[in-house]
Amino acid sequence: MKADEQVVICVLGMHRSGTSAITRAINIAGAYVGESNELVQPLVDNPKGFWEYQEFVDINDRVLNQLDSAWDTVDVFPDKWWTREEIVSIKEEIKSIISDKFMDNRLWVFKDPRTCILLPLWKEVFSELQMKAKFVLSIRNPLDVYASLHKRDGYSESKSIGLWAHYTASAIHWTASDERLFVQYDAFLDHPVPYMQRLCRFIGSEMEYERMEAEVKEFLNPSLRHSNSESTAFTSNLQYPFIYRELYRVCLAMAAESDVISAELQAEVDQIYSDLKQLHETWARSRRHAKLQVFYKTSPEQPFGEEHSKIAHIEADGRYITYSFQLPPRVYAPLRIDVSDTPGAVIIRSIRLTDLDSGRLIGEWSADQSYDHVTASENMLTLGKNQGYVGLSLNHDPSLLIERFEMSHSPSKLEITMVHYRLMDALVEEIQGRYSNAQIAQEKLEAALKANREENQAISMQLDEYRLAEQTSRANIDQYKDQVSQLQEKISQLEHQGSMLESRSSELANQNKRLNESYGQAQAEVQQHRIEQARYQAELNHIYGSGGWRALLKYYKVRDRSFPVGSTRRKAIQLTKRALKLAKTVARNLKSYGVSTTIQKAKGKLVRNVGSSNVHVPVLTLDKALNAGAVYDFSKSSNLTVSIVIPTLNAGQDFELLLAMLNRQQGFKTIEIVVVDSGSSDDTVDLAEEYGAKVVKISPEQFSHSYARNLGAEHASAEHYLLIMTQDAMPTSDHWLYELYAAAEANDLVAVSCAESSREDVDLFYRIICWAHYNFLGVEDCDRIMSMPKVRNYENLRCNAQLSDVACLLRKDIFMQYKYRFDYAEDLDLGLRLIADGYRIGLLGQTKVIHSHKRPPYYHLKRGFVDNLFMHQMFDDYSVPNLKPAAMKRDIVYTFTVISNIIEEISRNPDHYSGIDDLKNLIHRMLDEAIVVPYAVLAHLPVSEYADEKTQLFVAKLLDEYKQMEIYPQYNGDGILLHALKGFSTTIFDYLKRSYEVIDRHTLEDFKSALMKAFAIQAGAHLSLCYVSDEQHKSILAEIHGELTKGV
Repeated sequence: MKADEQVVICVLGMHRSGTSAITRAINIAGAYVGESNELVQPLVDNPKGFWEYQEFVDINDRVLNQLDSAWDTVDVFPDKWWTREEIVSIKEEIKSIISDKFMDNRLWVFKDPRTCILLPLWKEVFSELQMKAKFVLSIRNPLDVYASLHKRDGYSESKSIGLWAHYTASAIHWTASDERLFVQYDAFLDHPVPYMQRLCRFIGSEMEYERMEAEVKEFLNPSLRHSNSESTAFTSNLQYPFIYRELYRVCLAMAAESDVISAELQAEVDQIYSDLKQLHETWARSRRHAKLQVFYKTSPEQPFGEEHSKIAHIEADGRYITYSFQLPPRVYAPLRIDVSDTPGAVIIRSIRLTDLDSGRLIGEWSADQSYDHVTASENMLTLGKNQGYVGLSLNHDPSLLIERFEMSHSPSKLEITMVHYRLMDALVEEIQGRYSNAQIAQEKLEAALKANREENQAISMQLDEYRLAEQTSRANIDQYKDQVSQLQEKISQLEHQGSMLESRSSELANQNKRLNESYGQAQAEVQQHRIEQARYQAELNHIYGSGGWRALLKYYKVRDRSFPVGSTRRKAIQLTKRALKLAKTVARNLKSYGVSTTIQKAKGKLVRNVGSSNVHVPVLTLDKALNAGAVYDFSKSSNLTVSIVIPTLNAGQDFELLLAMLNRQQGFKTIEIVVVDSGSSDDTVDLAEEYGAKVVKISPEQFSHSYARNLGAEHASAEHYLLIMTQDAMPTSDHWLYELYAAAEANDLVAVSCAESSREDVDLFYRIICWAHYNFLGVEDCDRIMSMPKVRNYENLRCNAQLSDVACLLRKDIFMQYKYRFDYAEDLDLGLRLIADGYRIGLLGQTKVIHSHKRPPYYHLKRGFVDNLFMHQMFDDYSVPNLKPAAMKRDIVYTFTVISNIIEEISRNPDHYSGIDDLKNLIHRMLDEAIVVPYAVLAHLPVSEYADEKTQLFVAKLLDEYKQMEIYPQYNGDGILLHALKGFSTTIFDYLKRSYEVIDRHTLEDFKSALMKAFAIQAGAHLSLCYVSDEQHKSILAEIHGELTKGV
């Protein structure tokens, strides 16, 4: 049969979207699908069969492998990927299979969900074979796709919905110019007759429905559908990202239209496809597979080239892996090894070259052999050679040269045993920017090493090179504040590595000395490996409540209950627990705060609970139909102008995306961006000007939070509104700014802020404090109007005056009257003044901005100190216990020791604490034991890898001051920090129970870090309370005050 007489029906849709049922229906209607023994066989999860041609499925997998991808990723393929030589070769195989197996059939059908993302290749096949292609697209509720994928593969909700959007948008985008039919899967199962008639008309089948009715009904059995969600359960649920909800809404509209889809709907999908591609490109930067490549020469004059090379893909999971390469006979030196094509840290345990015929070892370079004949290119920073090769690859072309080895006349085998760790982008940029300085300093270093080689050449070279890298990193940390946490983390890892190498070398030199250090070194190496592994679990963070790009997940508390809900015994147990908890709280407060303050706190709590404080006000009257499923009415704001004020200092790689997102905000006549820059040395200013922003430059010395924002407002030309936000915040949609305006307009608000949604890589502690903060403010699940409460105490005023500089929309005329006043907590101060003068403000918990930080414990120590200073200044009734400086210093040192011991216990027995209750019982038991045991003499301070260097030094300084004092009697307040930490741990475990079912090792690492940061923030807070509790204390703690307030 001639190809141009053939019609091929291609069924498209995400996995678990009903494509098997639709393909079988088309097959019943007369389309050839292949011989039964050539199809993918049925499985338990799909007993009716997949109706996929096995060879086509295998070919699609091969294409994805060639593109370093897989069906369950959202990788962005290179431009014109289907024209690559290796893909063109596969395309010829497809054409050959079709010619041999399908050419005799006028109408044939095939489906494989992978085709959705590989359509350019398949459309080219059909075109070259001159076949007429028609496409049937299956549309299913993303929630049902998730339910099916979760049951089959255990995939998370965020990953499943993200894959659904990737496949669906790709299929619709690439078939825009083709004949296609949209089929809503659930409607197809419920009403097969009209859909089968429509399918028959579309594919050109003349078979009457009555002839196939029985077979269709037997195959399309609704009982096999295990999930059937309402469409509004997805489109109207604001916890899911706007872009996904919008895509499903458009899909439903397309399925409801006739066979011709409107250009407007297609344009919407094309825009979504473009946005998703841009988003996936951002994700791909941190997930690209690394490649190990070996280049060899078969003649002395031959240059290195791809045709004489071997490639292996690196598993960057923190494990030592041996990669083997078979080399041809007569390979000449040198041998070039490109250790990775991505920036990262490389540790090579050994390199072995073996004659394959005789098994003779030609050459070996390992921890026991010298690496003197192995040299590194300028793109490879060598950290050491004596205990295996240790280095940093600085870009995409680092290489090692093995300059001498015996040539083998037989084939040989090269074995490389190594581990590869990918570096953070921030550290890569820092190293690349400072590498030229490192080369200059290295010459001086080598001269010094030569003079001291007889004493300890190996250790000196290792440690001095490390210290050079550390000094460079520290200089960069001081300059780039936004990268502190990331660089501190990597520096800490390098410190551990240096310690391990030093301990190991000393052990080899001194035989039986320092055996305990060797054991500690091994533990540190295992711990470092676990921490490195955790970094590459970004996908899993979707499950744990990151609130990142892909989905804003909803969590549920999962707790075992011994008795039925509502039973008398269960109620009695609950009441007993509450009574005991209340009694302990009252006793602790009486001891720490005194009788009058305790009564005042209890009275405020009682008033708050009964509602007379006016804290729990109704949610905003903003029409909640304003979501992804609704059409936005911009008529009210069409003449409005808004100026966006952003203070900047080296805004980083996401700043360009922020500028693009702000320029795309809809619903306003003009949007002006005003950047107030305080001395950026990167491309921040250039990017701002490129995107049309007005740039106001100030010196670093002029910067303060209030001054920079007030100055930006003065330069703003908008008449109506100001949006004040930070450089590292990110809108979640094109309508984000309009949602802030709509809330303000509908409720007569002069200022409105929104909640934060954390990035995917944020740590556990940040998620906990955000969750606790929004619970305190009453906006975790709703939006709030705030005004002056009836009872004006600290808690009520704080709840009703909270604005946030992360993103705050204000009426310009009002802001220019009030402006910011302080260098800290300026947003809270502004909110207090606004509600005091009778204005109303708003805080939106359902409209979010993406924003988060990863900070070391020392940051939280300072933050706790300064927060409480300002709360004491702002609120007259802010409770201050009677604390003594000497006792407080001793409390901090002792509590640091207790927390370090708790972390050490968890590290020794991680498998014992996979249950949340097990972990909670351990923490409370060890804290209770520490509370009741009298203070021992603190002779030394433990070193914890979860405390950054500045925190460790700060606590050590308090210990030194304590040692210089006489032993103090117990003061009022002794042990208060342990009580506070126990109370804070309740918040931590409430969050864990809400967000996790079990605690795996990666989460346990995050928990230990969170425990140290909880100590830090509580220590800072109590030092602050001690400072303000008595005028004499201010002179005693003046030095601490200066240190902890500096730079905040």
